[in-house]
Amino acid sequence: MGLDMYLTMGAGDERQTIFQWRKANQLRAWFVRRASLNPNEEVEVVLDKADIIQLRNDIQSVLLNPKRAPYILPTQAGFFFGSTDYDDYYFETLAGTHDVLERILVAMNKGVLETVTYSEWW
Repeated sequence: MGLDMYLTMGAGDERQTIFQWRKANQLRAWFVRRASLNPNEEVEVVLDKADIIQLRNDIQSVLLNPKRAPYILPTQAGFFFGSTDYDDYYFETLAGTHDVLERILVAMNKGVLETVTYSEWW
């Protein structure tokens, strides 16, 4: 068991996974804060272009200055949420997410994609 996280496009049974993480609790914490949700429940959040831009910018800030990580993208403890260390896995996850967000923004700018949904299972 663990924290499995997804970005999807589409609705209902027609959803397609764009990206998937495992135990990226710093990103889960960002989604919880952004949507003012209960951190003790499974989360689902619809993200528009402004949300994607904000997350990308927050990731860029941390990647450019790793000392800011606990303030901009703090880790979140949870029974199935994995490590709360600011280690290689933390920063590799952010770098991979940044690349995906850039591709999502290209699709949004072309009008191919309007929103994506963050969801999780744990």
